[in-house]
Amino acid sequence: MDTNVLPLPDAALLPDDPAILKQLVVQLLEELQKANARLERQEHHMDLLLRRLYGSTSEKLDPRQGVLFDGQAGEDESAANTPAPPVSVSISKKRDRHGRGRIPDATKRAEVVHDLTAAEKAALGGVENLVELPPERSEQLDWRPSTLYVVVHVRKKYARKSN
Repeated sequence: MDTNVLPLPDAALLPDDPAILKQLVVQLLEELQKANARLERQEHHMDLLLRRLYGSTSEKLDPRQGVLFDGQAGEDESAANTPAPPVSVSISKKRDRHGRGRIPDATKRAEVVHDLTAAEKAALGGVENLVELPPERSEQLDWRPSTLYVVVHVRKKYARKSN
């Protein structure tokens, strides 16, 4: 995707001929359609990547299946007929793990703190009447174009002091 943003031309420099202006509009619409198609392709690829990394693992890909799609023009027959080396597949003994796997620690994180407003705290008897409990933390995988990151939601919890 182009990161170069062209400045808008001055209206005085644009031609006055309606036919030329129509051609410019058609060209701009074609470029917009190309850019939208490219964006949709990238979003589709990102969705596939996220599903592959964190989605259901009921269907496993055998590493030898990649050989089926490696046919390139110009390969000699002897290279295509050589058998692939045997691949050792280890089957995990632990089948009791459920849910999404842990998100790697190297992934960039953005923390969002959810707290009560001052009015809500006052309705519960004031800040001096509340004890802060350990907060709940949950992680949500999100992405911006060309960046995959984790949003960590921190929800503060309180309990009222006993009188």
